[in-house]
Amino acid sequence: MNIAELLRNAAEEWNLTRSININPITTDNASNMIIAVRESQLGPHIKCFAHTLNLASQRGLQVSGVSKLLGRVRRVVSFFHRSTHANAMFKNKQKMLQLPGHKLIVDVPTRWNSSYDMLSQYLEQQPAILATLMAPEVRKSEKDLVTLSETDISNAEQIVTFLKPIKTITTLLCDEQNPTVSMIQPLLSRLKVLLALSNNDPEIIRNMKGAISADIAKRYCEPEIAEFLQVSSLLDPRFKSLVHLTHDDFDETDDSPLNLAEQALMKLAMAIHTKVCSKELKDIKMKDLSCDHVSSEVHKPVHLINFKY
Repeated sequence: MNIAELLRNAAEEWNLTRSININPITTDNASNMIIAVRESQLGPHIKCFAHTLNLASQRGLQVSGVSKLLGRVRRVVSFFHRSTHANAMFKNKQKMLQLPGHKLIVDVPTRWNSSYDMLSQYLEQQPAILATLMAPEVRKSEKDLVTLSETDISNAEQIVTFLKPIKTITTLLCDEQNPTVSMIQPLLSRLKVLLALSNNDPEIIRNMKGAISADIAKRYCEPEIAEFLQVSSLLDPRFKSLVHLTHDDFDETDDSPLNLAEQALMKLAMAIHTKVCSKELKDIKMKDLSCDHVSSEVHKPVHLINFKY
């Protein structure tokens, strides 16, 4: 199966090709899809942000101290899943301690947020878990029980606190009815703030931030993609105040993000103006298309263009 050919045929069948030579396409980060899109000559190629965030977060969870902690938690949780006796006692302890009757979660390696949920649920149910594991009848039947040390619990709490905003972003992307590419740049800016190192960060969190930052840094860094994302955000009414841009984005260099976006908007406006005013549409009343308005807006700086929402 030639994926590139399928993509081209689908674009033609659904009349998605554009005369201005911009045919955006979104896929996951799989190498076969990257090659297929390149061969199809469609573009720009915007990788799925939810999948990108999943891959980057997994890098953080693969840090030595974190992966070992997850392994110990996974072992405890798996014990409750396979032991009906321990699970029944755990439910009784939940009632006695007035804890939510949540079932313990075993994570899935390919979904980083399941590891977050496993840790979060473990911390919530820790009193009931410890009370069950310390019960003589449970210890008598299970010789090799694993419990977490105070350091493990402290590390788990720090990891959950650090990952919570990233979990929120993931949930936002998954719950969005109409996810748009305009959300990527503002979310990337938010992630940059979250991943900034602090002198107060414990070593395990510093290592996680470094691993996640290194992975994200190589994503969406091509000039064409960065420009496309900036323009998409500028055209979205939710982000028209540009709160996601930093001071550096507003510098006057030719390659600053805002200037690149301005140039791209001018090109897009000119392309639309040319298309609207072409001989192909001569039978349409030009006064109804407001070509003069489009032409006058083209030469204004981005922050002065009067976008009508």
